[in-house]
Amino acid sequence: MSFSSDLTRFSSIKKINHLTSKYKNIGSIQMIDNKIYFQTNNHFYKYSEEQDIFYEDKKMSDLFKNIPVINSLSEDSKANLWYAFDESLGVLMKKNNQYVNIVAPFSNLTGNLVSNYLSVNTIDANNIFIGLTDGLAHYDSQLLNNFVTKPKAFIRSFSFPETQLFLETIKIK
Repeated sequence: MSFSSDLTRFSSIKKINHLTSKYKNIGSIQMIDNKIYFQTNNHFYKYSEEQDIFYEDKKMSDLFKNIPVINSLSEDSKANLWYAFDESLGVLMKKNNQYVNIVAPFSNLTGNLVSNYLSVNTIDANNIFIGLTDGLAHYDSQLLNNFVTKPKAFIRSFSFPETQLFLETIKIK
């Protein structure tokens, strides 16, 4: 759409029926690094006004190739890329012009994110606030974040029909 010179109406409207021959629908539209991206199935496209076509930004698409299909994406003030998939959250954290995928610290937020509205507000690396259905979550990216909590399991006995074996307590690590 183009505005008229007095900005009161559109001087032209162009309808685009499909993104590419392979992908007809647009999953989301977002601005990343001051560029407008059209995303579908984790493939990112830009529009060339000169050529009047959408073309895939392979570098951007490659960032998301090993990530579940996203339904929402947002860039924060520190150029980190926050994404929602299913009912979960992840971030491609930008460090030294490289992105590191972080998902584990957000696993306990699954199911608590606001549907179809990703709200992440980054004050600084120590203060990132994530909007939830019942409030806010605080995230400090400087804390150790590549942990996976392993439960401690103790086996005291094992039984099988008509057989029972009692063991000394075995700690599984």
